[in-house]
Amino acid sequence: MYFGVCLSVLSLALTHVYMLARLDRLIAQNQEQINQNSQLLEIQAQCLAEQKKLNENLEKLGMAAPTVAVPATVHTSQPKHSYYYKDGKLSNYVEADLMTVKMAANRLQMSRERLRQLRDEGKLISLYDKRNVRLIRKDVEEAYEIYTRYRR
Repeated sequence: MYFGVCLSVLSLALTHVYMLARLDRLIAQNQEQINQNSQLLEIQAQCLAEQKKLNENLEKLGMAAPTVAVPATVHTSQPKHSYYYKDGKLSNYVEADLMTVKMAANRLQMSRERLRQLRDEGKLISLYDKRNVRLIRKDVEEAYEIYTRYRR
């Protein structure tokens, strides 16, 4: 019993040491990016301080500070991936607009076989990339609305 506990504690300690070493390696690999990010944060803080001083000076002079519309979120363009329809036409989609067959089966609460039947009937559009099959998220959500009405 005592020997097993000692081995368990030793194993946890070695895992902890390994994870710390791995973390140190990752920090060392990404140190340049970390430095650049910290420099950008410093520049941003300086700009905000200068803008605050400018606004105070404009208020003292009786002038209104110009307002600048700042977007609430920064939108980054997501890469589009090429998929093929069943008839061989090529189309580009963002991965967030698609679902795997497993995700769709879970969302619709039906078996993969029933989902395959719906795909064969053309009620759900399948997109192919080699062996990977994706379904359009919007179509799955519309099917979910239809099938939940019948389940009630």
